[in-house]
Amino acid sequence: MWLEYRLDRRATGARRVQPTTSSTSTPTDTPCRLEPLEGRRMLAVGGPDGSFSIVVMPDTQVYAEKYPEIFNSQTQWIRDNAAAQNIAFVTHVGDVVENASSATEWQRADAAMDKLHGVVPYSVAIGNHDYDPMNDRSKPGNFVQWFGASRYAGQSWYGGASQNQVNHYQIFEAGPWRFMHVTVQWEATDADLAWAQGVIDAHPGLPILFTTHQYLTGSGTRTTSASAGGNSGEAMWQELIRKNPRIFMVHSGHYTAEQRLVSQNDAGQDVHQILVDHQGRTMGGEGYLRVLKFLPQQNKVEVTSYSPYRNANETDANSQFTLNIDFATRFPPRPGTSVVRYNEVLVPGSSKVPPATPAPTPTAARRAPVARPTPFATRRVELWDGEASEQRVETSERPAIPARRVAAR
Repeated sequence: MWLEYRLDRRATGARRVQPTTSSTSTPTDTPCRLEPLEGRRMLAVGGPDGSFSIVVMPDTQVYAEKYPEIFNSQTQWIRDNAAAQNIAFVTHVGDVVENASSATEWQRADAAMDKLHGVVPYSVAIGNHDYDPMNDRSKPGNFVQWFGASRYAGQSWYGGASQNQVNHYQIFEAGPWRFMHVTVQWEATDADLAWAQGVIDAHPGLPILFTTHQYLTGSGTRTTSASAGGNSGEAMWQELIRKNPRIFMVHSGHYTAEQRLVSQNDAGQDVHQILVDHQGRTMGGEGYLRVLKFLPQQNKVEVTSYSPYRNANETDANSQFTLNIDFATRFPPRPGTSVVRYNEVLVPGSSKVPPATPAPTPTAARRAPVARPTPFATRRVELWDGEASEQRVETSERPAIPARRVAAR
């Protein structure tokens, strides 16, 4: 017997309904069966120059255990600056909690991450500390209860999960681009990688960000060993990442370090692999986030490190750097939009370069938070063959947080 989760078709996304049973014997790692979504309502994020940001949340385990105020400061800053910083997506690299048996730690993590709900698309990877007991991939129950598929019910950007709900994917829009984010569990199994490949194959044309908890080592190389049944970073590179040229960036944590590695995939294109984890520092890292600002006119991504808790930036070479990406080659525009060239730079949907409006510095943004503007969103009626149409609709609705909590923990 296995559980099959059905997703209802809704214009505002999909919602999880009661599981049904099937008599077919299927491994627990098989993908959820998802009905195609006939329509989605998405808000494309981007500055006048097409720029947008992605935020990486390093391991939060110490915050959940000892310093929940730091955890809350991170997500509150993201919430307050989603519009000012054009934040299109947030990815958490795993080790959400220190002790997976602690209901208090999960409750703290849940409350912190709830601040993002209805504000910005996000993903939470499962790290080795998020199993109970630790390192036991067969026991993800508490993670699934708090950060499984039901958490994202009704969110238009949520794609789905594997049957064991430790692998997820999301689709989000930024400027004229549509991206897919895929996350697989700590030391992903062969079945996990097969699930990821299936998701990638089912969504041709989308550039992909990939997150897994343990991938790069503290010395900046891919891991070469894994626990029984799991795959190392090197194995994931060989079996999945290098074979899929649409994967352009990989994020991971686990080791207290800041490292990056650029490797060429089978198509000869650069893949940026980035490690960030501050858990071994004072107070578990003092709340530093990794902010990646995508600048299409300059064909680069500016990476900075900022702590809302300290209201401070780290500017050493490992914390602040630039990645070179050919946007025209790696990021095809989504259907219904265009990217045109003007004076050898990329500008979304215009024949002229609009005046640049630099986002406020983190310090200024923290002093004067800017709320995400409401009343307009974009309703996208989308078919999975890539055809789409848009209309601008007036809305002040903030999606409700799904009722995923249970009476007893």
